[in-house]
Amino acid sequence: MGCSEASKFVKIALGICIAAFLFHLVAFPTPYWIQINTSFSGLFMICGLGFCVTYTENLKTTKLKATTAMEMLGFFVGLACLVVTAGSLFIKSLTQKKIKIAGMVLAFVAAFLILLGVIIYGAENNERPVPIAYGWSFILEIIAGLLFIATGVMLVLDLVMGSS
Repeated sequence: MGCSEASKFVKIALGICIAAFLFHLVAFPTPYWIQINTSFSGLFMICGLGFCVTYTENLKTTKLKATTAMEMLGFFVGLACLVVTAGSLFIKSLTQKKIKIAGMVLAFVAAFLILLGVIIYGAENNERPVPIAYGWSFILEIIAGLLFIATGVMLVLDLVMGSS
């Protein structure tokens, strides 16, 4: 099955999945999840006064470790979703309904993991005694999770509408 023979829902799902994966790829390693005064912080480092320092294991809180784990798992599941969705579009032997269901499940699981990590991170930082501002990396991560949900919805529509 070539790209021209695929359903429009699978094509749209692949485009959304690519965008979701790229947003996640940019967002989760960058140190712009929150801003506290003039410093920025992310899952792996904190930056301020012109330099960045990587977190050591003893400085990471349990919630930061949980967020990092969720985002890393979300990365690998999102990558699997991207591969399966692309495979179902371009490889004829992978157009079966089971493969599309696997792509759909992977999309929803990636969204769940990413958004769970965002919730854990947000809950941890709302407990801080100083005012914080959420940064562009945090927002991109939320968008990535929502785009993975949209990918799953497109694959559900493809299955419901009965295309190949």
